Amino acid sequence: MSRNELNNRLDTREEKVMQQRLSGPAMFLKTLAWVFAICLIAQAFLAGLAVFSDSARWTEHSRFADVFAVLPLIMLIIAMVKKHPAAIRVQCAALVGMIVLMFLSAIYSEQIGWLAAIHPVIAVFLFFRTMALIRTVETIG
Repeated sequence: MSRNELNNRLDTREEKVMQQRLSGPAMFLKTLAWVFAICLIAQAFLAGLAVFSDSARWTEHSRFADVFAVLPLIMLIIAMVKKHPAAIRVQCAALVGMIVLMFLSAIYSEQIGWLAAIHPVIAVFLFFRTMALIRTVETIG
């Protein structure tokens, strides 16, 4: 193996190691996304308790949403201020849009019946979009 080939291999390895390290803002964004994903799972659990165990749990379900729903907006602000790649900013904006749809489906579900049915579907999309965001931050963050 020639010296140039060896240097090229070392450069490639160094680039891979550098790509694996996330910047501070990217790591914070990834952490917030994980926290949001965990909150979504907890929220689904609270909904299950309200449906199958005690309907008084709906209050906890709605109040908990008020607490963690702001996380995608914070992630979007971080992505915009720190000038993350467009793919990350678009995914954060999609999460914000889905949160708005979640609240609208909860607020107007009595007036428009099918909105009640779409509420948990949006939650599923929120979870998988959050997982996709985490992968994107790990890859290009």
